Amino acid sequence: MVPPWAQTFLEAWYAAYNGGDAAGTAKLFTVDARFGPHKGRAAIGADLKTTFAAATYHCVGRFEALHELGALAVASGVETCEEHPKPNGVSVITKERWLIVFERQVDGSWLISRETWEELPP
Repeated sequence: MVPPWAQTFLEAWYAAYNGGDAAGTAKLFTVDARFGPHKGRAAIGADLKTTFAAATYHCVGRFEALHELGALAVASGVETCEEHPKPNGVSVITKERWLIVFERQVDGSWLISRETWEELPP
């Protein structure tokens, strides 16, 4: 069972990401987070800004597992994304599996401290 905070977080993630909101997506990470090869919220935000300038996305995903241990939570899931390159590029559909480490903040909110993924075969 996925806790309510995690489902709310996932909805916020896809709203920001699918909306092309680099700053909003970056705010879902801790200041020193790692997102693939990028380290730090500022670097993540800069990469997302470049990504969203080149294409629009419509992604949907779900948790497959989530385990909380104190102020940490580890989650895995899958998603499907439709990437549409700007301005009039050919859409591509990708599928991937992701792994996220969350950290509970002092205010009780959860942010991503580490995220990695691997593309799945079509």
